[in-house]
Amino acid sequence: MSHRIQNKLYPTADLQKESFTFLSKSINNTKLFGNSNDFIAAQFYFHGYFEWRNIVLMKAVSQIFDGVCLEIGANIGTETLSYSKFFEKGVFAFEPEPKNFLKLKETKDINNLVNLKIFQLGVSDKEENLEFKVSEASNSGTGYFSKHSGDMNLKLIKLDDFFKDRLGSCAGMVIDVEGFELKVLKGASEIINEFQPVIILEVNPSLMKERADEGLEELVAFFDKKEYVYRQISALNLKKLNIENFKKQTHVNWIAIPNTKEFLFRKFSRLLWMNAFNPFFKKFIF
Repeated sequence: MSHRIQNKLYPTADLQKESFTFLSKSINNTKLFGNSNDFIAAQFYFHGYFEWRNIVLMKAVSQIFDGVCLEIGANIGTETLSYSKFFEKGVFAFEPEPKNFLKLKETKDINNLVNLKIFQLGVSDKEENLEFKVSEASNSGTGYFSKHSGDMNLKLIKLDDFFKDRLGSCAGMVIDVEGFELKVLKGASEIINEFQPVIILEVNPSLMKERADEGLEELVAFFDKKEYVYRQISALNLKKLNIENFKKQTHVNWIAIPNTKEFLFRKFSRLLWMNAFNPFFKKFIF
C-alpha cells in the first residue's frame, strides 16, 4: 500500500531521473548505499526494503525453524540486510553480477554483518560457465544467464556440491534468478531432502522457457515429487494457484513448504494481511 501512495506523491520514475547517491536505513536500522537511478534502490530509498512480503515471511520462518538462510540472487542486498538480522545461524547470499556484488559487499562491510557470507557466483543444476547479460542501468534486477550471447562469461555452481557435508542446517531459501529458479532447485535437491526448508521463489513461466528451456509443469512436478505444497504470494495474503491461469503471469512470487507443514500457510497469510495495514512497519513487523 505504501508503494502505491509513494508512487502517486513522488513517482519512482521521477526519482530515477534525478540519479543521486544515497545512504538509507533499512527497516531494521542497517544501512544501504544506492543510487536512485536504479529502480530497486529507489524503492529502498523510500521504504527501507524492496520486497516487504519476503521479509515478513522469512522473519516468521526464522522464528519457527532453526537453520541458515540461502539467498540466491541477492542483488544489491535490499532484503539480505533483514535476513541477516533474522537468522542467527547465518545467511549465505549468492549474486553473480559484478556491479551488484560490489554493492552487496559494500552493504555487508558498512553494517559489519559477520553472519552474512557472500559469494560472487551464479547457481544452477550443475557447475559450469555461461554467458551473462548484465542488468539495465535503470534496474539492477534484470541481469540473466543466457544460452546465447551475453556481455560476460560467469561461473555457476550447484548448491548440493558447494555445501557438501558442511551446511548443517537450512531453514529457508529465497530464489530470484530471472528464469533459472528450477535449475537452482534441482541443484539443491539433496539440501531440500535433508532439511526441508521453506522456499520463496520468483516464478515467470515465459522467462523459464526462454532462458532455461523449462516449463511451469516441470516446476510443479518438482515440488510434487518433494512432497511440497505451494501458494502464490499476493498483495495481502497467500492464494491457491490455478496452474493453467498462472501460465500468463509474470514476476510473481511463490512460497513452498513441506506438505506436513501446510498448516503454516494460514499463519503466513495472516501475517501478510496484518503487515499490509501495519502503520508502524518501519519500526515493528508482526
